[in-house]
Amino acid sequence: MDLSKSLYGEFARRLWDSGEIELESVPGEGFELRLHQDRPNEPLSPYKIHIRTPDNPKPGNATPELLYYIAEMFYRSTIGPLRWKFDEIAGPPNAGVPIAEALAKYMEAEHGKRCGLVPLEKTTRPDGSRFISGIEETYDVRGKRVLIVDNAITEGTTVIPTIKILTMAGARVQHVIVAVDREQGAAYRIAEATNWRTDLWSIVNARQLFTFLYQNGRISHTALERVRAYHRATSRPKVLLHKTAAYV
Repeated sequence: MDLSKSLYGEFARRLWDSGEIELESVPGEGFELRLHQDRPNEPLSPYKIHIRTPDNPKPGNATPELLYYIAEMFYRSTIGPLRWKFDEIAGPPNAGVPIAEALAKYMEAEHGKRCGLVPLEKTTRPDGSRFISGIEETYDVRGKRVLIVDNAITEGTTVIPTIKILTMAGARVQHVIVAVDREQGAAYRIAEATNWRTDLWSIVNARQLFTFLYQNGRISHTALERVRAYHRATSRPKVLLHKTAAYV
């Protein structure tokens, strides 16, 4: 919101240089996403966004310094300028937890605000897949304003159940913010699932991210065009509900 293009470009560069963005090595081979479990014929993604710590079951290279930087960008791009009010932070496990912890640390260190961390639980299904099933029994969120944070979002299949669980427990969830929105329908799905009470924000969306990477010399024009072609093929008509802090 209040940042220049150069700082959003720096954000994209730091994600890339940390190894948390991966491009397909061979055009057309791509990456499977969670959505392919239900829709295997969907186009494979030419890129993957990690932003996960090394101890994650699907490990990444995210360091405490990178996570603190993402927390700072959450605040400088959106939380601060829009004067969001919240009491608690929830990060859907597993990737969202260290991001929530980093934001809580940042808010206290830089702004003197203490925020609780909502302990969400995951349950394993018989087929081995896992889902967010609730909040730890002794943790009370009744009447609390909860901000949900995560690394990246595609269709909202993790965030939407998280919102429902928090709401059923008596919390108010007005905003979700992620580092990168892949722009594949999450914003509309979240709004629809919450009767338009919860909106989705990101520091950048995927098209902005890869445009910045191209401008910074991190990817080729050919790679940029592959990403753009993928988004033309997979974008959802109602994705314009998404709000991004950056602009290109």
